[in-house]
Amino acid sequence: VTLRSDTIDPVAGLAEVYNVKNLIIHSNYNPDQESSPNANDADIALLEIEGTSLQPVMQLLGDSSANLDNIIGTVAGWGKTSNDGESSNSLLQVSLKVTSNSSCNSAYAGGITDNMLCAGGLTAGDISDTCQGDSGGPLFLNQSGRHLQIGVVSFGGTETGPACGDPDAPGVYARVSRFKGFILETLPDVQFVDLQISDTGTPRFGTLPVIGGYSSAKQLSTARFAGGLTRDNGQTFESRATTSDFVRILGQITPEAGDVGRTSDIFVVDRKDGVFL
Repeated sequence: VTLRSDTIDPVAGLAEVYNVKNLIIHSNYNPDQESSPNANDADIALLEIEGTSLQPVMQLLGDSSANLDNIIGTVAGWGKTSNDGESSNSLLQVSLKVTSNSSCNSAYAGGITDNMLCAGGLTAGDISDTCQGDSGGPLFLNQSGRHLQIGVVSFGGTETGPACGDPDAPGVYARVSRFKGFILETLPDVQFVDLQISDTGTPRFGTLPVIGGYSSAKQLSTARFAGGLTRDNGQTFESRATTSDFVRILGQITPEAGDVGRTSDIFVVDRKDGVFL
């Protein structure tokens, strides 16, 4: 498993590479077409890595009753850019609209279960989609710098009908919230987040959990950084960031002499509302 790289070759210099220690496949997943009532159902697994990563953990949607229809999500991956095309060496992402399971079922002859959700192009002529090589990637919502995973890329298209990228074949994803119990059996400390939909259809994430005695959400006016940080326009911070800045960590942070031995949080600033995460 490779983390912190948006290219396949070469892998980024600061990437983290881990061997897989354990693979846990959902007990109801059976991809055998002859013996399985639905070879695409329960298409989810957990990977345990050898080692400990310091990368931030994606938040997971925990409310299986949340209505996600017409919500705009983002999917990312290195898969093919067209049905007959080549895989991408760089990580790509695209915005997709979640479609109802009932409308998706018409494209897949009733094969869509409650454990799945579908997402396709934003308009009838939009061929944005996932394709071969994207399987296992995340479908997530983005709000003010927070990311909430709602799906895992599973399949799309049919053997005899439309292929990935065709308007009549939405991409199909494992619905993360339906597997909350499965995830908690192995990872009892995972924190799930609920989702609220406003009258205008805008998703609002529930309150962030408190982890290790610190709240994940902090309202601040300024934050001090030791170094190694740049603005999104490439300019380097001298020592402080404000609520109008967005911080990207491009390399290892080296503390200044006066900061050695101190304990502190690392904040990432969201430009829109000044929330430091």
